[in-house]
Amino acid sequence: MKRTLNTAALCLALLVFIAGCDSGSDSDDEQRFDVAQLLLEVDGTAVVTADDGTATGELTMFLNAETELIQIRLLRADGTEIEVSEANELVLRQSLDNASVVTWLRQEDPMTFRLRGKGLGQAALSFDLFYQDLRNYASPPITVRVTDTP
Repeated sequence: MKRTLNTAALCLALLVFIAGCDSGSDSDDEQRFDVAQLLLEVDGTAVVTADDGTATGELTMFLNAETELIQIRLLRADGTEIEVSEANELVLRQSLDNASVVTWLRQEDPMTFRLRGKGLGQAALSFDLFYQDLRNYASPPITVRVTDTP
């Protein structure tokens, strides 16, 4: 009886240990898509940097005008770029909090965009990165300002 209890306890402990083990694939995916910094670049120059929950810089445009092409770059802590594509199940979504001030102009490349100034004022632009339909990253709000004079 004592031997049976010891064997049962050993089997139970082994099952708990095996169940608690992780293959590492989930954490590898999380690290693979862990965004440390978001950059918005115009002609290869960063105009907005978002990291540690803070956005530095802003996008400024004129009323009834479009911005130049803006490229979105998502970087890991080691500086390597995260590729957003259907193949790796990543989707980047954007939102603007004031559609009366600015309009998002979609481009063929999902990592580029233009904005058009519709009204004077400002709006907040933010980005969310989804992996397998779960939000993996949310940017801090980025100020977009529309003015009527240079």
